[in-house]
Amino acid sequence: MTTPKTIRRGAARGFTLIELVVALSAGLMVSMAALLLSRNATKFFQNEARISATQLAATLGMNRLTQDLQRASFLSSRNNMNDPTLCTNGALPASISGLYGLRIRVSGSVADHAADLVQATDTQNGMSPDHVVIGGSMDTSERFSIAWTFAAGGQRVVDLQLDGAIARLRQVASQNAQTLSQVLAPIFKTGRFLRFADDGRGQGTLWGIISAFNVSGPVGAEKIEITLNNNPLIPVKNQNTTCGLSTGSNRGIFVSVVSRIKYDLRSLKNDPVYGTLVAPDPTTQALTGENLRTELVRVELAPDDSEVPGSLELVAELAANLKFAVTKAPLSGSALAFNPTMTTYTFDDPLVMTAPESVRSVQVRLSTRARIPDRENNLVASGRAYRFAVVQPPIRERWVRLRTLHATVALPNNSDFTP
Repeated sequence: MTTPKTIRRGAARGFTLIELVVALSAGLMVSMAALLLSRNATKFFQNEARISATQLAATLGMNRLTQDLQRASFLSSRNNMNDPTLCTNGALPASISGLYGLRIRVSGSVADHAADLVQATDTQNGMSPDHVVIGGSMDTSERFSIAWTFAAGGQRVVDLQLDGAIARLRQVASQNAQTLSQVLAPIFKTGRFLRFADDGRGQGTLWGIISAFNVSGPVGAEKIEITLNNNPLIPVKNQNTTCGLSTGSNRGIFVSVVSRIKYDLRSLKNDPVYGTLVAPDPTTQALTGENLRTELVRVELAPDDSEVPGSLELVAELAANLKFAVTKAPLSGSALAFNPTMTTYTFDDPLVMTAPESVRSVQVRLSTRARIPDRENNLVASGRAYRFAVVQPPIRERWVRLRTLHATVALPNNSDFTP
């Protein structure tokens, strides 16, 4: 018979050492499994967040690029060298005689920034990014009508009429609590081209380069003056010339502001504006390859093809490749052949760069990469790369995933010389 005292001793009995070791071991295994599951889930989430950011960068970059491509030759010439309305009285600088609405250069980014693109051009990746220069009225859809005056020393000054275009821009200024000068200044920037449209009066198509801009006078009766460089000096029509402006007011001739925008891939790690944004972590860059990252940039070109200070924009981060193909219509001299048969020239075809006035659509391929490598092996399907090598062996995870977007952009303004 069990006594009450014996029962109390049994109830107070604890775990044995073996039971305690087994329990601790089981608990440790469960904790390790939970930790491993959590780690893998966190890593998966971070990798997917990075590839989502990559997709967003490609989308934003493609949207900006295609919007600009659609304005190629807008209120401008598609190729001044073949423009039958161009007034050539006197010598024209190369910046005007060689002005295009679209200029693609195969492997142009590599030619301009070879040291920046050593990852892309490495044999593991085999990429050779292009560049493109787009010319047109990029900042406004307005044409402006003018009156004409002469200034001291033969310098030309264009007075704009207060017509519908100015009225619409004055409304924009009012809606944004700005002055008319503040709205016009980003359009009539120094160094941009001013194109005088041929309107059948015999003056032909004329070009000048803006050197100054000024708005004076009371609201509603402003005087808007655009001063042009003396080179080229706008010709005046006389008995010895076949084209040029008349010695009268030339009132009603339309002008448009033409600029040129370049897109290419380059490193921005030393850029004074974006350098901090794209700077790699020095403690991990050997494992991520970020020290050799490149970006898709947009920059305005001056008449001498130099880059306009302060105009560079970061369009897509971690861009890895940029390629262009084109569809062209055949040309007969400077006129389009009747009912033409279109020909498509694929990526890397040297004919992509020729006869820009014949291009009717552009095919764009833009690739962006993830920031951190997360794959051990390459992946290529149907000739298309899905991964990008950023570091060398023996590091295992040395491939990052790519996101590639394709777009076909029609060039309506490149089908003929715009007015």
